[in-house]
Amino acid sequence: MRSATKPRAFSLELTKGCNLRCGYCYYAARDDAYDPRTSMSVEVAERSIEVLIEEGPADEALLLHLFGGEPLLNFALLQHVVEYGKRRAAEASRQIDIELTTNGTRFTPAVIDFLNQHAIRVGVSFDGPPEVQDVARPARQGSSHAAAEPGIRRFLASRAGTELATKTHCSVVVTRRELDLAKIVDHLEGLGFERILLTPATDLTGKSHGLRVEDLPVILAAYDVLAERSEAARLEGRSTSVVWFDTLWTRLLSGKRQTEPPRDSRRLPDMRGWSH
Repeated sequence: MRSATKPRAFSLELTKGCNLRCGYCYYAARDDAYDPRTSMSVEVAERSIEVLIEEGPADEALLLHLFGGEPLLNFALLQHVVEYGKRRAAEASRQIDIELTTNGTRFTPAVIDFLNQHAIRVGVSFDGPPEVQDVARPARQGSSHAAAEPGIRRFLASRAGTELATKTHCSVVVTRRELDLAKIVDHLEGLGFERILLTPATDLTGKSHGLRVEDLPVILAAYDVLAERSEAARLEGRSTSVVWFDTLWTRLLSGKRQTEPPRDSRRLPDMRGWSH
C-alpha cells in the first residue's frame, strides 16, 4: 500500500566511491564505505525519476538531488541521469530542478560545461583554508585543498555575473579545529563564493572535533563578527555571502510570522537609513 505523502524530492546516491576521507563523514561506518564499485544502476536511477514524476505533487516543481560519495566520480551516470530527468520531465510537462553536492575536486572543463549547460544547482562541500580543509577533509594522497582549488576557481568564474551564481553555494562543516568564522568566510570569498552555508558539527561525547559546550563562547563571538559585517553590508544596500543572515534579515524586516522557508532569500530589503 503506497503512502499518501507525495514525494517532491529524491536524493540519488550515485556512488559510494569518494576520493576524500572526511573525519565527520557518516559513510565511514557503513559496509563497503567509499567502494567505487557500488554505483547506482541506470535502471534504478531511471525508475526513481519515473516515480518522482508520476507521484510528485502536480502543482509543485520537483527536485532531484545527486549525491554520493563523490557523484562526479561517475560522471557518465550523472550525465545520463540529468539528461533523462530533464527529458522525461519535459515530456510530462513537469518542472524538475536538479541539484548536485560535490567536494569540488572534479571540476574539469567538461564537467563545468555540462553543469552550466543544464543549469544544475551546485553545493560544494569545502571547509576553508588549507590548514582547515586538509585536516577536516583529507585526501587519500596529497592536499585536498590543492586538488580542489583550481577547479573551484574555474567553476565559480564560469558562473560569475550570471543567474547560475545564485544557484551555487559552499557548504562548510565547522569544527573546533577552526572557530574563526571570519577567516573561513574570507578565504571562501577569495575563491569566488558568493553564497556560504556554515553548519557547526556538534559532539556531546568529546571523541571528535565537533563543537563542545566549552566552545560556545568562542563560536557565538565569531557569529557576532559575521552579524556585524552583515549589518554593515545591509546598511549599504549590499548582499552578504553567509546566506543565513540574508534569510534572517528578510524574516525580521518582513514583519510577518515565518511558517516556511522563504521562496527567495536572495531578495534584499532596503536597509539604508536603518540603525541599531
